[in-house]
Amino acid sequence: MQRGYRSPLYPAWFWLTVVETFNYTAIRLNQLIHLRVRDIDLVHDTLFIQSEGSKSHDEHIVPIASRLRPYLEHLLEEVKTKGIRADDQLFNINRFSRRTLR
Repeated sequence: MQRGYRSPLYPAWFWLTVVETFNYTAIRLNQLIHLRVRDIDLVHDTLFIQSEGSKSHDEHIVPIASRLRPYLEHLLEEVKTKGIRADDQLFNINRFSRRTLR
């Protein structure tokens, strides 16, 4: 690997959270994309899956596995530092990276 090379999977913590969320929840890509900050409930350890992101157009409550929780906690801490609102899309790489894709 070249010195100064930065992986396209940047920031790595964000992409690891995406992978672990898929792994521990079995939600679909469209459901992940439609998750809002307010849909994560760490008090009750649940994700709220909205109808517009669901293939069947049903709402679901998905439990947060104990191994997934630290990843989501870190993501929500980053959300706070960036000033992202509760109604904003949670898994939006452009909010966490200085790089933008065009």
